[in-house]
Amino acid sequence: MTLDAKVAQASSAEEIKKAASADKALKPTLTGMFSEDDMGVELARNEQLRTAAFSLTPGQVGRIVETEEGAYLVRLVERKDAHVPEFAEVASDAKTIIAEEKAGKEAEAKAKALLDRAKKGEDLAVIAKAEKLKMEQSGFFARTEGLMPRTGIFVGDKEALFKLASGAYYPDVVSHNGRHFIFRLSAVKEADEAAFEPRKEELKARLLAEKQDQALSGWLKSLREKAKITINESVL
Repeated sequence: MTLDAKVAQASSAEEIKKAASADKALKPTLTGMFSEDDMGVELARNEQLRTAAFSLTPGQVGRIVETEEGAYLVRLVERKDAHVPEFAEVASDAKTIIAEEKAGKEAEAKAKALLDRAKKGEDLAVIAKAEKLKMEQSGFFARTEGLMPRTGIFVGDKEALFKLASGAYYPDVVSHNGRHFIFRLSAVKEADEAAFEPRKEELKARLLAEKQDQALSGWLKSLREKAKITINESVL
């Protein structure tokens, strides 16, 4: 019996942990309750994991989600309806979240400014050193592999990345899991076409799952943006 089948049949959180513990390469974890905005929980920080977790119903096991940290199998044990707490309860968390969001936006804006400078001819290595940023080589990879090494970024839908000329920059900053990347093509080698056929269906499935995750994330975001809070002053 496969692990996902064992997890699906487990009747309690302890049975889930027991099923996963049978394989020493796996690390079972019970998170406790968390919200979509709870950046202290790994499942909420990673967009793919967050989307997968919040699309489940109690007792349901999701598909395996691959990230740069590893592969995850998520089962939803319990769900509670969200409620609006008193501000005093969440004041500290709210300040932290606002600060993190502000820092994230500033980091993305800075990355875009650095990319513009590099496109105009400045040496990216010199820029990175001055800004105390890290430059790394990803190594060779192909669209058939799905993920870019060292970043965990899905590249199966980034056609423009594979049409860059040697030395050219990818036109946009790519944001992933709170980090912002500037890509420059350093070298190209011929792809192994024979290696594509065995992985064709896997890549199709991964691309479909990625598109579904993006669509669901966009839908959830639009619902949050449209949500309205009405203050009933008569009960204040």
